[in-house]
Amino acid sequence: MMSIKWMTALPVICYSINFLSGTTQLQGVRIHSRYAPREDERVALDTSLFLRESHYGLPIQTVTVNVGQTARLTCFVQTPGDYKVAWMKKVTNIVLSMGEAVIIRDPRMSVQREQRSTWILTITNVTIKDHGYYTCNINTLPPTSIHGFLNVVEPPVLDDKDEGLWVMEGMKAVLSCSAHGTPTPSYKWFREDYSRIRLNSSTYVQSWEKRKLILEHVNHQTAGGYICIASNGYPPSKSKRVFLNVYFAPKVRGPGSQIWAHLGQTVSLTCLYAAFPAPNVMWILENHLGLRRLTEEYFTNTIQDGHPPYTHNMTLQIRKLTPGDFGRYTCSIRNKEGQGSYTTTLREITTTIAPPPTSSTITTIGAYTTTLMTHLYNSLGGAPTSSRSHTTYDDDTVNLSAPLIINLTPDVYRETTNRSRCLQACLILATLLFLMAG
Repeated sequence: MMSIKWMTALPVICYSINFLSGTTQLQGVRIHSRYAPREDERVALDTSLFLRESHYGLPIQTVTVNVGQTARLTCFVQTPGDYKVAWMKKVTNIVLSMGEAVIIRDPRMSVQREQRSTWILTITNVTIKDHGYYTCNINTLPPTSIHGFLNVVEPPVLDDKDEGLWVMEGMKAVLSCSAHGTPTPSYKWFREDYSRIRLNSSTYVQSWEKRKLILEHVNHQTAGGYICIASNGYPPSKSKRVFLNVYFAPKVRGPGSQIWAHLGQTVSLTCLYAAFPAPNVMWILENHLGLRRLTEEYFTNTIQDGHPPYTHNMTLQIRKLTPGDFGRYTCSIRNKEGQGSYTTTLREITTTIAPPPTSSTITTIGAYTTTLMTHLYNSLGGAPTSSRSHTTYDDDTVNLSAPLIINLTPDVYRETTNRSRCLQACLILATLLFLMAG
């Protein structure tokens, strides 16, 4: 309670709130003297209107919206009475609205009052500048307020587009990715085919979490597509593709040094090669007919999946082989960085059958054959033949039949003789088969 000595006119207290400074002021105004008490009287001024506490129903919930969306901050006042509700931006202390009237000149902002106790601040087409704390004030004495936070986020936005990068073999390649957003985006690199990233000749990683990806001493295995993902926890994340092209001389792998086939058979010869820039390719056949170049109309050239970039299959198919198809086949790959080749020899499988003997051949070897058969019979225990029946070849045969071991002991001599006869028979049979095959 406070007392005021009235004069001829009564000064009435006018209550005001300075929302910018957070202070209150009491200002005096004069009213008609017929309401004034006598000069010597003391009057009690009831200030309960100003001191009565208003209660907030619920705290202002933090609201998170993306840039460009609409945000709604809600303030619940249980007993607003005749008090005014005002919205302010805390950092700038700018009064946005008083009651349902918007004070700031911003067409994006509006205030709606629902069911008497609910005050909603609506901001359309939100920008990053709208991010921050907002205050719901009630003009009590002293003023009361509660705060709410508007969290304005911006999903990542890439600052550049997909691109290609060209590097010589053995040099360094720097792949970069740049994006902005709120919060600041993070980055993650990985290969397009999900294979490991070759940072240098000895270090491989599955992914790389920096804005720049630096690759040392690149080669043909380093080449290919790389994907950068920029994310900040608020979808959608954004991706960028960088394709690394590496200049290198052709690398070739062939089917083998030799391939065997029959006449009339169908054969396919395949070379696996990689090169950049794109090379000129051909097959070359060299045989007894000379040198022949086989252009692309004779073979197919297809991309090989599951291998490093620029890898192709170069397949030459030869149907119904003829004698002129056998020879040396070379797949030749050439680009401005160099050349590569692989040579395979295609050989014919032949079957050799001995011709039947002629009468002259039989006459020539007849005596020798008869002698061998006779000696084979004798060595197996048959009756001995007279030496007078041997021909010129028989002397050699007799020499071949001489005992290998000579011993005067009868038992040993008998056993040795049996073994010798067996060995002699085997030698004679082998010789006979060799002569007949010849």
